[in-house]
Amino acid sequence: MRVANGVARVQAFGMAESAHIPNSLHGESQGQRQTVRYLYVIKHPDASVYITNHSDPISVTNLPAAWRHGTPQAFTPAQVAHSSIRNEMEFTDRSVAVRVSSQDPYLRKYFLDAPAVKIDVAIIRVSSSGLNVEDPDAIDFERNCQVVQSGSLGRIAIESGVIQAMLTPLAFDPNRSVPRFYFQRQCNHMLYDPDTCYIGARQHMISSTIAAVDRPNRSITVNSVHAADTFYGGGGDVGGSVFNNGYILHLVTGQRFGIVSATFVPATSTTFVLNHWMDVLAVTDTIEAFWGCNRTAEHCERFNNLSNFGGFPYVPNENVGIQGASP
Repeated sequence: MRVANGVARVQAFGMAESAHIPNSLHGESQGQRQTVRYLYVIKHPDASVYITNHSDPISVTNLPAAWRHGTPQAFTPAQVAHSSIRNEMEFTDRSVAVRVSSQDPYLRKYFLDAPAVKIDVAIIRVSSSGLNVEDPDAIDFERNCQVVQSGSLGRIAIESGVIQAMLTPLAFDPNRSVPRFYFQRQCNHMLYDPDTCYIGARQHMISSTIAAVDRPNRSITVNSVHAADTFYGGGGDVGGSVFNNGYILHLVTGQRFGIVSATFVPATSTTFVLNHWMDVLAVTDTIEAFWGCNRTAEHCERFNNLSNFGGFPYVPNENVGIQGASP
C-alpha cells in the first residue's frame, strides 16, 4: 500500500469506484479488478447500508426480509473488499477483514463505531451467470446469490487510508466453541450425537427467558441456574461452569450460539458469554442452554459417559514441544 500526495491508493484491494468517495480517489487505476462480485449488507444501529464491489449498481429480488428495506433491494458500487474466507467446522480464531476507504465519508462512519456498537455484516457472493444476463431487471437472491460469511464487526485498524474491520464469523455447531489450545482433540465424537456420543441433550440443559442483554460484551443473563453448576462451579478436577464450551438455542429463530463461558449467582441467575452476536437476541426471548464439553476424559466423566469416550485419555493436552515438559 503506497500513499501519494496524501491520498491512499486503495486499488490493491480491488475495490470498485464509489459515488460516495472524493474525486481524488476516482480514476481508471481504481477501476474494478476483482473477477468475483460480492454484495455487502451492513446493519448499523443507525441505518442499514447495501453496497457491492461491482462497478455497476446491482438490484436483488427475494433478499431475506431481515436484510432488506425494499424489494428489489438496490446495492450501490463502493470501494469495499474483504480478506479470504475459510468456513471450518473446527473452532478457529480466524476472522474476515472487511476493508473500506477511510477517505469515504459515507461508509467510514458505519465502521468507525466498531466495536463500541454492534454492527452486523453479511457477505454475499453473486454468481457470474447472474451478472452475465443481458440487461437483467434484477438478480434473484435464491438462484444467483450465496451468503459466504456473516457476523459482527469487532476490532478495527486504520492504515494507509484503509479502515480494516474484523468480522467474527458465526458458529457452525457446538464443537466450534471448543478452544484449540489443546495439543490434540482427544475425543472425536460430536457432542450429543445419538450414534457416537450417546448423551441425551435434553437431560443436560436449562430452559429460560432472557432477562438482560449486554451487546458490547456479547453476553446474556437468564433468571435460571442449573443445579449442577453449584457443584462444578466450585472447582475440583473439572472446574468452571458446566455450560462452558456448550451452546444456547434461540427458540424464536432456531439459531445456535456457542457459549465461551458462564457465570452464575446461586439460586438467581446465569450469565452466558457468547462466541458471536446477532441482533435476534432480545429480552423475554426463550432460550435453551446446553452443557459443554472440551473432549477430555475428565469432562466426559461428568456426563457419566466415560465408557463411550472416543479419545486417548493419557495423551497430553498441551504440546510439550511448545509448552515444555513438566513433572
